[in-house]
Amino acid sequence: MKTKKSELIVGIIIVLAVLIVVFGNIVITGRKQKSDMTEITVQFPQIGGLDVGNTVFVHGVRAGKVADIALEQNGVKVVLLVNKEIILKKDVRIIISERGMMGEREISIDPGSSSENLNTSQIIQGYYNVGFNETISQIGVTIKNINALSGTLGELIDDKGQMRTIKDIIQNLNALLLNINHIFEKNRDISIEFERINNILTNLDILISNNDEKVDRIITFADDKVSEIDNMLGQMQGLINKIEKEDTNLGRFTANDSLYQKINTTIVRFDSLVTDIRENPRHYFRLF
Repeated sequence: MKTKKSELIVGIIIVLAVLIVVFGNIVITGRKQKSDMTEITVQFPQIGGLDVGNTVFVHGVRAGKVADIALEQNGVKVVLLVNKEIILKKDVRIIISERGMMGEREISIDPGSSSENLNTSQIIQGYYNVGFNETISQIGVTIKNINALSGTLGELIDDKGQMRTIKDIIQNLNALLLNINHIFEKNRDISIEFERINNILTNLDILISNNDEKVDRIITFADDKVSEIDNMLGQMQGLINKIEKEDTNLGRFTANDSLYQKINTTIVRFDSLVTDIRENPRHYFRLF
């Protein structure tokens, strides 16, 4: 009796020891594996049945697994554990794709080729590829739509009035397309001219950008001169208004044509007298 009891105790102790060793090995291995992994958080629009524990592949090589999945308002947040030996770049692409015909999901990673490494503390935007099963279901919906469209077309074909209307619409569309094509053929150089204008505007923009200070000085100088010209024009307008008034001496002078003719005749005669004196001084002066 004592022997059986002792054997039972020994058996229980051995089982407990084995469980402790296995559990400890699992914990230690898990910690070691996690320390060898890089944690990456990815935001997907949808995951299509992806589960925790699904495999992560890099260039087709197993390199990690899905650690956690959390549903959010704008999509699904997925936490990945990826081998630290994999160097991920800033332009990394992470895609959920289908594996096999059974619809099992996996994650494929393209590490990228950027010169900058990925900041793993930030959330990365992932991509979702539609699987085979989803494609088949979409094809089924498309076939249903085609069948419905076929029924509608059958009804239209049976209705001669509708068919005549459709033929007229098609003929009008053909005529419209021919006219548009003819217009484009006549004006095919327009695109070239637009391109030249665009190049000119681009060069002008570059010129202005490179000479901002000079352009500002020119605009300021022009504004000052425009103000001076405005003042000068105002003064000239005032002078003209004064001249046009007959109550001023200058106004009376300009308004009286006969006076102007007399003064002009006198000036001509005086000029002739001076000329004659220069040519014949003896007629006017005598030397004693």
